[in-house]
Amino acid sequence: MTNNAVHFVIDASVTAALFINDIYTLKVRQLFDQFSLNISSVFYAPDAMYYEVLGVLRKHTLRFGYTTQSHDINLLYQIPFEITPTRDLMISSATISEQYNLSSYDAIYLALSIKLNVPLLTADQRLQRGVQGKPFNVKFIGDVI
Repeated sequence: MTNNAVHFVIDASVTAALFINDIYTLKVRQLFDQFSLNISSVFYAPDAMYYEVLGVLRKHTLRFGYTTQSHDINLLYQIPFEITPTRDLMISSATISEQYNLSSYDAIYLALSIKLNVPLLTADQRLQRGVQGKPFNVKFIGDVI
């Protein structure tokens, strides 16, 4: 993947791993470094991703004494995501959530992935297991880089 453009819908589990230390942080940082070097690469996200990442950062602040929340939120806003308003995805995500028994949060990312015909990239193993055998194009961060 070094010189190739990448196009993914990025979910909050991937984005949050940029800022908190988890088992996928190194892989996520490598992917975002590659993204920054290739102007043909595009990362897409629904605007709800910002809210979800804030929730993860806040949880880490309360539970683990994470101290760089404000700084990291400013860094998050500097990432040039192609953002889609959640309201544009509501009907299709509600259908996906109901039809496949998935969370509304996950369904929003899946709806965007379908709308754009671009794979969804996740670090959420529960989501990855939940879509197996279903008609979604979901890639797991551990398998991509």
